[in-house]
Amino acid sequence: EQNKSSHTTKTEGGGTRTETTYSYNKKWSDHVIDSTFYSEGHHNPSYMPYTSQTFTASPITVGSHYLSQGLVDKINWYSDWSSDGSLSVDNIADDYGKETAKVYGNGFYLGCCPGSPVIGDTKIS
Repeated sequence: EQNKSSHTTKTEGGGTRTETTYSYNKKWSDHVIDSTFYSEGHHNPSYMPYTSQTFTASPITVGSHYLSQGLVDKINWYSDWSSDGSLSVDNIADDYGKETAKVYGNGFYLGCCPGSPVIGDTKIS
């Protein structure tokens, strides 16, 4: 994500001088961040290898009672899925994922180094 700040000062000849500084914040995103108008040398990927999806357990029970879909739809808090240790790249359906993913925490990481992510890396959790 690009941030732009400008600072204008007066010059000795009575004119003005504007200095523009660009900075870039790396952040995880579930959608492509358009970098078309970023300053030269900074480009984001043009596509996401996977789309963002949320999965809800079914059925959901409280004790011996099943929650209706209407009640489930009103739940607005989620918790991360916790792996029981059986998570494997073999669970990934496509060849790209199987070849490039690593198990990392409770999900998968597609990139070189999970501890030092770079633009274009993907995490699935």
